[in-house]
Amino acid sequence: MAATWDSKITVKDLARKEVSLRSTRTDGEDVRTFHLDSMLVDTTAKPLSEIKADAVNKLFAEYEAEATKDAAMAAMLTGWEAALNAALDAKETS
Repeated sequence: MAATWDSKITVKDLARKEVSLRSTRTDGEDVRTFHLDSMLVDTTAKPLSEIKADAVNKLFAEYEAEATKDAAMAAMLTGWEAALNAALDAKETS
């Protein structure tokens, strides 16, 4: 099954055209939520297409940073849990 994203936008300040964004990525049982606490959506300063692209890029960068960290931790622990269990099992029978 492919990963899916579900996003929610909340208006924080209508006069300033400020919103917050929350996007949840679901991939099977792996569910992660990423936030942008404040983003201005003033289309006089920048076209809406650029504002949307900025939001996507910022949220996806959060996801990529977390995925990179998870991969590094998994690489660090590869085989260590099995070795630990084997050592504990050996200690149990000695």
